[in-house]
Amino acid sequence: MLCSSAVIVGDSKSFTFNILNQQYTVTFELFCDVLHFPKDRFDPLPTDDELSQFFVNIHYQGPFQMVKLSKSFVVREWDLFFDTIARVFGNCTKTNFHCITSLNQYIAYAIVFGRRLNFAEILWNIMLNRLAHSRRDSDNHVKVKCWYPRFLTLIINHLLTVEQVELFREARFETSPTTDTKFYTRLDV
Repeated sequence: MLCSSAVIVGDSKSFTFNILNQQYTVTFELFCDVLHFPKDRFDPLPTDDELSQFFVNIHYQGPFQMVKLSKSFVVREWDLFFDTIARVFGNCTKTNFHCITSLNQYIAYAIVFGRRLNFAEILWNIMLNRLAHSRRDSDNHVKVKCWYPRFLTLIINHLLTVEQVELFREARFETSPTTDTKFYTRLDV
């Protein structure tokens, strides 16, 4: 098994995992460095009032609970806009694709109003939250739904030695019928 464990460190500012019996720690700083996120001059996140006003301005017609907004209550142009954001950035599945998640609300707000938000911090908190609130399967292993597998791949490639990367590059990889739609990492925590 490639990745045998992943643990949120007590301060909730990093996580560790083992690959080939060697422990690696991923911090927010490493996350930003590997993914080339900017590190300074950010605008504050929009407040709930600012987000509410934004949705009023785009004529949102549904029940107004920020955590339960749905694309089905916006006009077609905005539905397409939020659909694009969900496909590119969102942590969406078939069952919640109609939702306008808080991440997608922040991204839309930043695009429309030209705000420079710290998306690295937002994504980092989502990743830590996913690790911290994982579910156990029937074998008592933790199953974490990996919303950003490409980010994880980049981080792992950054941490591994050239020899380890070559070892994995040469390894045979077989896809399953759900490889493209559901990417699960099995963790022994």
